[in-house]
Formats: sequence, C-alpha cells, structure tokens
Amino acid sequence: MFGIGVSELAVIVIIALVVIGPNQIPELARSLGKMFAQFKRTTNGLRDQVDQEMRQFTETEEVKEFKNAVESELRTVESATTEFVQHHIAEGERELKAEEEQNTSAAATPAESATADSVSFAKSAPPDGKLPS
Repeated sequence: MFGIGVSELAVIVIIALVVIGPNQIPELARSLGKMFAQFKRTTNGLRDQVDQEMRQFTETEEVKEFKNAVESELRTVESATTEFVQHHIAEGERELKAEEEQNTSAAATPAESATADSVSFAKSAPPDGKLPS
C-alpha cells in the first residue's frame, strides 16, 4: 500500500499514539475516513461530469456529421430534381414548338387551298358574272 511496509506502518502508528494520544486516535480515524469518503465522492462526481461532457461532445459531433450527410444528400437530390425538371421543361418546349409549326403549316394549307379554290371558281364563272341556274 503506497510502498509502505509493515514495519514502517507500525512506526507511523507509534508516533501517532505518542503525538496525538490514545483517546483522540478514534476521532482522528473517523475524520480521516470522512475526508477520504468526501474526496472519493468529489472525484467520482467530477469523473461523471467529465464523462457526461464527453458524451455530449461526441453526440454533438455525431449530430453535426449526420447533419452534414443529410445536407449533402439534399443537395444531391435538389440538383437531380432541378436537372430533371429543366430537361422535361426543355422537352415540353420543343414539343410545343413542333406542334405550333404543325398547326401553322396545317392552317396555312387550308387557307392556300381556299384561295386556290376561289381563284379557280372565279376563272370558271361566266364572264357576265351570272351563275348558271
């Protein structure tokens, strides 16, 4: 115990008996025991507090890592979604332009044919402008 042998411990006890006296040794032992117990409680409380702080720090670090991972995934999903939407918007615009071109060319064709029909009708009409009955 602390590098003290039995003979050295016996010398310490004899000196304590002579200096303190045999009547006060039990009180001294009690007070030393109480001080040792108080010291032990204090050190255990300090150790528990340090452990709790370390756990909170570790949890905080884990939360930060999780938050960073989630934010990274959200950025990935956001960019993929943006790309997807932009692609489909561009595709929809191309389809609308193609439909417009078809509608424009289809609308121009009946108008041209109507103009051509009226011209051919006017050519086939009699010169006096009266229609045959």
